[in-house]
Amino acid sequence: GDGFNAYNLDPKPRDLADPEFQAKRTDDDLTAVIRTGGGVAGLSSAMPPWGRTLNKRQIGNVVDYIRTLEGAED
Repeated sequence: GDGFNAYNLDPKPRDLADPEFQAKRTDDDLTAVIRTGGGVAGLSSAMPPWGRTLNKRQIGNVVDYIRTLEGAED
């Protein structure tokens, strides 16, 4: 969320490495948002749904990756 074009993004992307964010979201929460998109979960509609693009295993891999980001340094 801090790349070349980040200043153009509104809303700004969430910091997935934030320990508070990580503690508040279950794997099922993350899976649902990835599968159905942010708007369905009451979040930003800028997060598109990936449930028709990624299969269940792939979404699980994304959730696993997000979990590795906790406490990651810039």
